[in-house]
Amino acid sequence: NPESVSTIGIEKIIPDIELSGTDAEVSYIIKTRDFPSSSAVTEATASVLADTKKADIRCRGRTGILRVSSASTTTAWTLGETRLDLRPDGRR
Repeated sequence: NPESVSTIGIEKIIPDIELSGTDAEVSYIIKTRDFPSSSAVTEATASVLADTKKADIRCRGRTGILRVSSASTTTAWTLGETRLDLRPDGRR
């Protein structure tokens, strides 16, 4: 039964990223989906600066995509080992 499959909740992003440039900022975007044939839905977005220690977010899903991007052409970044605070969750 697909409805009984567990979901994962994400409550926090702990970024590991080196930023440089004028007004350096990146966005962490989390998209989730519940079924392989369903479309990915943007559940959470967090702006991260060079001194950001953590970003509190809230989303849930069965599968997820983490995207890191910047709209600025003057921002350079190196991505390290980003950590997510995950917990078992369920649909209501």
